[in-house]
Amino acid sequence: SFLYGFFNHSEDNYEDSQYCSEELIYAMAAIGSRLTPTLQPLSEKYYQISKDKLLKIVFDEQSIAKITTVQALLCLAFYELGNGNNQLAWYFSGLAIRVGYDMGFQLDPKVWVTDESISNELSESELEIRSRIYWGCYIADHFICLLLGRASTLSVSNSTVPESDELPEIVGTEEFRFESKCVLQISLPLKNLIILSRIIQIFTAKIFIEPNSTLQRVEYLMKFNLKVYNWRQSLPDF
Repeated sequence: SFLYGFFNHSEDNYEDSQYCSEELIYAMAAIGSRLTPTLQPLSEKYYQISKDKLLKIVFDEQSIAKITTVQALLCLAFYELGNGNNQLAWYFSGLAIRVGYDMGFQLDPKVWVTDESISNELSESELEIRSRIYWGCYIADHFICLLLGRASTLSVSNSTVPESDELPEIVGTEEFRFESKCVLQISLPLKNLIILSRIIQIFTAKIFIEPNSTLQRVEYLMKFNLKVYNWRQSLPDF
């Protein structure tokens, strides 16, 4: 959906694109350019352009929350994690979640009200894409919080978003798909990561936060190890 928007909605700097925006492009470029030695000097420039645009959007009372804003802010959070700037990473990921809550992205996409959906009913494909975006944000939130030793913001119990299933292929992006020897199943790893993050969320609270005795903590640690072991055993061979 991003690639389709990138190649087909470039007029007006992607102002009317649902799944692509100028600030998201620069945020992705900031991360991607760090992986290529010849492009690394441009990484900080891309980051700064995206950051300036995003902060202007986020703190403009007239702006309407968009999915691409959430995604771009999370990209900047990962960029700062890579730089070792944990406070800024926490700051950007927190902003991303707040913008998401502002648009109700934790709710079933069928009842979302955004600037794109006021006049047009969402298609089945768009519903699936938005479900994927939420659960992607969920995993990003839990991963960042795990790295920084913070409590996660998004939880399964506070969400009514259905599970993310395999997305339909989008016509016009064939040349840019990853050629794999296996059948790519994004939804299955995603569902298992959600289960793992839930296990971690429950047991980290019991081991590190709740006022339990050392004996109780060791007992929880053994239960945690068993849960993770069983989770690992339940994964498909591939």
